[in-house]
Amino acid sequence: MKNLRLKVLVSDDAETDIDDAYIWYELQKKNLGNFFIRSVSSSFRKIKRNPYLYPQIYLDVRKHLISKFPYCIYFYVDETDSSLKVISVLHNSRNPNIWKFRV
Repeated sequence: MKNLRLKVLVSDDAETDIDDAYIWYELQKKNLGNFFIRSVSSSFRKIKRNPYLYPQIYLDVRKHLISKFPYCIYFYVDETDSSLKVISVLHNSRNPNIWKFRV
């Protein structure tokens, strides 16, 4: 799947994860939520460049650690429609099995 352009599809659950984290960080310090969103967007770009670089942790699901925040992006590549499907964006202290129900 080299050099194939992937579109990023973020699940509703992952959108909620991102929104919740944004709100929490914004309540801690003004604009910290915006910095979190920029870090997530940067992570999506990194993952798109080489999604198979990240460790496969369960079935086809892979994990990427977000820079400067204690969060992971859980995703898989769907080669049938050339997409990168984000199923969860969770804080590292949360139960890592939460995202397994989203696969």
